[in-house]
Amino acid sequence: KLYSAMRFAIAASGTMAQTPIWSDDFSNASTWITGNLNGAVGSWVIGTTAPSGDFPIPAIESTTAANGFALYDSDLLCEPLGDNAYIVNATPIDLSSHPYVMLQFEEYYRNFAGQTFVDVSNNGTDWAGTQVNADVPSNGSTDNPTLVSLPITAVAGWQSTVYIRFRYVGQCDYSWMVDDAKIVPQPNNDMSI
Repeated sequence: KLYSAMRFAIAASGTMAQTPIWSDDFSNASTWITGNLNGAVGSWVIGTTAPSGDFPIPAIESTTAANGFALYDSDLLCEPLGDNAYIVNATPIDLSSHPYVMLQFEEYYRNFAGQTFVDVSNNGTDWAGTQVNADVPSNGSTDNPTLVSLPITAVAGWQSTVYIRFRYVGQCDYSWMVDDAKIVPQPNNDMSI
């Protein structure tokens, strides 16, 4: 099942003030695992280096960009087999005491013909995918940075083994950067509940 993402400019969003249930600022690469699906071979990296392919975009200007962020540089890799690469939290997140939850993260993305997804699982095997940035036109980009807020209650609420996976699908596109991921309580007045 696909869930729609809500994108807000950070300066205009009041949800950043919520106390997170879980958070990760990509300062420690060992808290994440990278991999590929369907025979792809490109890899996400965690660090502070900006994209560096033939058509690079600037580094993300996220809240904690100075201590690291996740980057998939499709432009640099330009894999002949295409991209279907993911980065997922290494340790499951315990949300068993939290019935209504949202994922928030900061991103910077430029689109050519790629697709960006957030996949959520409560067992590490079965995944519910949400395409984000579907409204970004070819050669267009998000604001740098942009805050994405995504309801994940249907998969993650009340669950003790939650995984969050950022996944890039495409080939020889631009880049996607992600930082400052957190899970927060979903507001009681959120109509998507």
